[in-house]
Amino acid sequence: MRMIYLDIDSLRPDHMSCYGYHRQTTPNLDRIAADGMRFDSCYTVSSPCVPSRASFMSGRFGVNHGALTHWGPGCEFQYPEGDGHSERIPFFTRHLRKAGIKTVTFSTFGDRHHAWWYFAGWNEVHTHTLKEGNENADEVNAAVIPWLKAHGKEDNYFLHIQYWDPHSFYTYPKSYMEQWKDSPVSSFPDEGLIAAQQQNTFPRSAPFLHWGDHHPETMPGAIRSRADFKHLIDGYDGAVSYMDSFVGELLDTLRELGIEDEVCFVVSADHAESMGEQGIYVEHPCATEAVHHIPLIIKAPGIAKTGGTYDGFLYNVDVIATMTDMAGLPVPSGWDGRSYLPALQGEEMEGRDYLVMEHALYTCQRAVRDRRWNISQRTLRL
Repeated sequence: MRMIYLDIDSLRPDHMSCYGYHRQTTPNLDRIAADGMRFDSCYTVSSPCVPSRASFMSGRFGVNHGALTHWGPGCEFQYPEGDGHSERIPFFTRHLRKAGIKTVTFSTFGDRHHAWWYFAGWNEVHTHTLKEGNENADEVNAAVIPWLKAHGKEDNYFLHIQYWDPHSFYTYPKSYMEQWKDSPVSSFPDEGLIAAQQQNTFPRSAPFLHWGDHHPETMPGAIRSRADFKHLIDGYDGAVSYMDSFVGELLDTLRELGIEDEVCFVVSADHAESMGEQGIYVEHPCATEAVHHIPLIIKAPGIAKTGGTYDGFLYNVDVIATMTDMAGLPVPSGWDGRSYLPALQGEEMEGRDYLVMEHALYTCQRAVRDRRWNISQRTLRL
């Protein structure tokens, strides 16, 4: 099996054209979605970056792996069996590698967040720059494409590629933002709400969008009007579009190698992004719908049904279990996720009844989400 996981930081599904967005932001990801299955109700259990990717590596909820924030004791990954690696609760990458699957990552995540545990289990780790997550998609592909040309036709690998472009700051060519100049944005937030938000004083609020005066032309200095909001959304969508163009380069390379129709693709994100919800802009600071609802697209030739959607609730740890099942491996009993391969294969399968979402970077929060609403949200301010 050849499996490629596209890990796209801060990507909102409602800003992807394959999820019905009115702007054609993701034509290349749309091609993957057309030949696979789109999951409409996938959520990260823990946000932001460190807890989410700790769940990706461990298959466990944040309350179980312990890496709940970015710094200090709260970000320390907890091994369940002391110094050794657990057989009952193995790292996802170690589980694949032990079964003979070559595991390769192109990501600067571990460098950016000083997350040593992220590097456990990979056959190959490519950090490709020293920019700690501030590199653009062209810089990622400059390392990925040569690897694919050298190794893409090999069998039995899991290739993880991380793109950061939708995460601020937006440093791509400005033309990708300017393509939206005549395209409208959502009616939320309206001028009245933006005016009321001028009373906010917390970071990433409408008047306090940046910590300093320096920001690229692809971002406004503050959100004081609908025009500023459109500037921000055009900038975000430009970043998504720029990233997607390099997904196109990946697909072209696979076609040149003659394996485009043989590769399994999984497309997802660590978390999404607030764009005015709760008065917060261009940030992922809480256990909310805007932050926790993530995209999930799976294309698995010969394994999964082609086309279609699935609307049942699932977590990002369920995605890890599903990929493990797709590889023909048992899902470890100590993981918190469960496989949704039956849903991928077109079988009737119930999603989770409700979801618990947690955040512990800026505040300590836990929220419960069901089909009607977020049942409750409790916040402990430190």
